[in-house]
Amino acid sequence: MFVSEAELVKFSLPLIIEEFRNENNKLDYIQEPKGLFGIPDVIIFNGKVVSIEYKLKNWKQAMKQAYRYQSFSYETYVVLDMEYADIAKKNIDMFKKFNIGLGAVDNETIKFYYKPKKKKPFNNTLSEKALELFS
Repeated sequence: MFVSEAELVKFSLPLIIEEFRNENNKLDYIQEPKGLFGIPDVIIFNGKVVSIEYKLKNWKQAMKQAYRYQSFSYETYVVLDMEYADIAKKNIDMFKKFNIGLGAVDNETIKFYYKPKKKKPFNNTLSEKALELFS
């Protein structure tokens, strides 16, 4: 459905922003921040840091990357093109095991198949570094 990952991100970013706004309607985001453990496609700050890794279809690679982002994020997600999400959904137990959210986007909506539990980041130094990006 989407031709590129960039197109997927561009289309879904407004949907992601709406999904993750906090009760005070506040949210800030950065695309492809450098200097962390990997380069997530998007990090969000809504009171906590949330990382999102987009892929058109390679959910296994996205999951590896999202797992690394737990070092500085309270939540991490993999977001795929809806057209390729079925295989990832069949492996939802892996997402649950590693506490990584799974979502998919089509040309109208975003759907979440699993939302992870909020957990303290693994690494305080990287967590502080991620927070500094928003100041």
